[in-house]
Amino acid sequence: MPQLLAALPDARDFHLDSISRVHVDRYSRGRVVLVGDAAYGNALGGFGTGLTIVGVCVLAGELMTAGGDRERAFAAYDRKFRGYAKVAEKVNAGALLAPSSRSRIWLRNKLFSVAPLFTRVMALMDRFATDIELEDYPSSAPGATSVIATAPATSPPD
Repeated sequence: MPQLLAALPDARDFHLDSISRVHVDRYSRGRVVLVGDAAYGNALGGFGTGLTIVGVCVLAGELMTAGGDRERAFAAYDRKFRGYAKVAEKVNAGALLAPSSRSRIWLRNKLFSVAPLFTRVMALMDRFATDIELEDYPSSAPGATSVIATAPATSPPD
């Protein structure tokens, strides 16, 4: 390890970044709307994919409901989703997943190796992840009744 640290000042291919997040006051401006990590600022919390999927669903539903009025749809998306997306602001697992000291690394490893502790942490995370009531948004697809629908299985082309 000392050799690696000594070589860093002269290394040309070394990059170090911080675990960071950006807070935004709103998810849209004009014709641009943010979803996923760009909007919700998730940083190592494990909610990025789930937040993105639910956010896109709410945005798509609001676009359908607004009948082409993107300003109305974007405002409704922001209003309805911001409370749910606050989980990304409340939970920052960076200190847990990328600890800054040997003692914190030991604590993290112990947490993940003791099943009852791990189970409790995951139960708490589940509570945050399911804290939204999704509307049954209309769809414009013929025969579809909801934006939240399972696509029928299809056979691959020959």
